[in-house]
Formats: sequence, structure tokens, C-alpha cells
Amino acid sequence: PVYNEEQSIVSVLKETHKYTQDVLVVNDGSTDDTASLIAGENVITHDFNIGYGGAINTAFRYAQNHKYD
Repeated sequence: PVYNEEQSIVSVLKETHKYTQDVLVVNDGSTDDTASLIAGENVITHDFNIGYGGAINTAFRYAQNHKYD
């Protein structure tokens, strides 16, 4: 999950991609430039911030719907 992470998201994704290309970013209603910085990633965007727990639940639903273990 990300919320207004324009300062760090690029470096986090760069480091993560060293280990896997299978990354899901849940943009939890960011109001800064985060959305443009994560373009090209697998992204689910919430229209408004629902909080960390809600964003995690979104990720879990995605994983279940896409048959992840």
C-alpha cells in the first residue's frame, strides 16, 4: 500500500524489482505525485484514502482472485 509516497516510491520499487517483477501497488488515495510515479506498475487505485487495513484487504482480495498462494 502507498499513500503520498512520492519521495520514496521509486527507490522502493527499484529495490523490490531486484527480487521480483510481480509487484502490486495499492494506491490508497494519494494526493501527491505518487500516481504518476507508479505508472507502468500493477496498480489498484482507491479514489480516497481508506487506510492501511483497507489497502491490505484490497491486496489480499487481488491475490485471492488471481490464485496466489
